[in-house]
Amino acid sequence: MSQKPRRLHVTLKDVAAHIGVSHTTVSNAFSRPEKLSSDLRQKIFKTARELGYSGPDPAAQQLRKGQIGAVGLVLSHDLHYAVSDPAGLAVLRGVTKAYQSHPTNLLLIASHDKEAEGPCAAIPSHAAVDSMILYSLATNSHTVERASRRGIPLVTIDQPRISGAGFVGVDPTSGINAAVQHMLQLGHRRFGILSLKLAPDRKTGFVSKERLAASQYEMVLTRLDAYRQAFLHAGFEPEECPIWECGEAIEESALKGTMKLLQAPSKPTVIIALSDRLAIAAIKAVQAIGLSVPNDISIVGFDDIPEAEVHKLTTIRQPHEEKGQQAVKILQKKNSCQEVILQSTYIERNTVGISSEKYSRNS
Repeated sequence: MSQKPRRLHVTLKDVAAHIGVSHTTVSNAFSRPEKLSSDLRQKIFKTARELGYSGPDPAAQQLRKGQIGAVGLVLSHDLHYAVSDPAGLAVLRGVTKAYQSHPTNLLLIASHDKEAEGPCAAIPSHAAVDSMILYSLATNSHTVERASRRGIPLVTIDQPRISGAGFVGVDPTSGINAAVQHMLQLGHRRFGILSLKLAPDRKTGFVSKERLAASQYEMVLTRLDAYRQAFLHAGFEPEECPIWECGEAIEESALKGTMKLLQAPSKPTVIIALSDRLAIAAIKAVQAIGLSVPNDISIVGFDDIPEAEVHKLTTIRQPHEEKGQQAVKILQKKNSCQEVILQSTYIERNTVGISSEKYSRNS
């Protein structure tokens, strides 16, 4: 005898009709089991299995509560870069760790600020999430504007600060002050800087005063200003320190920038990189032309990613995972305007040495 074909989509009402109870009773078996006797619950579960019904749709339940059960993490780069960038991955680890005790879905959203319109650019406006964490976006980002319009809880990490949203950042002052003091003690007086991008246009080259003034990335400006203040305190004019912006293809830009800085009329004895990836690229560039780090050129980074220890890179550590964890805590507390500022630490390894000029001055 042939069996009746099973319905492709069995509903809660089908189970209720099969048993002869109300659909509310079946619903209670799955969501409020204490309201039913053990025998009735088991009968409902057995019938549901036989009919192919696995229970109420969690997404539908969340929607009825006015919640989706998901948070969006908006990234400043495409997803390929996001999952290959050590600093970004550490932030992501912090976010996921914070949600371990409060399981939720996490939606990764790539920022598409090059596209003012179109399906990708519209994702932040329509993504099915209850709240968003915006990681390191430009001040005038279309993504920031679209996310802000939604009226859902927002927290930004690093940049930008948004009115009515939470913020998690790192104060680079203590780490940078310690780095500058250490380099001065070793006799260094000439510095060159490899900077992260100053605007989404990803231009690469020496930075003018106008370019610096028009920067759209608060975090980069904060680091540059911390160095500027440290230099001023030591009696240096910051304008004498050339800055090379690494806008696109970070490693390639840093390699080129290192060569340009070393060819400058006032050749630096230290290359200051605003990220470890830039610093590691600078190490490779210096070694490629037969020079030694730190005997000929000293290099200092920023971040303290795992690869920094491999290269014995002297750097400034920032707590990446904690940034992600703090962002989640702000969302969980429902205090959307809270601001958390973490501290940086100078990590001395092997890429900053005594300046050769110190020997010359002492001889």
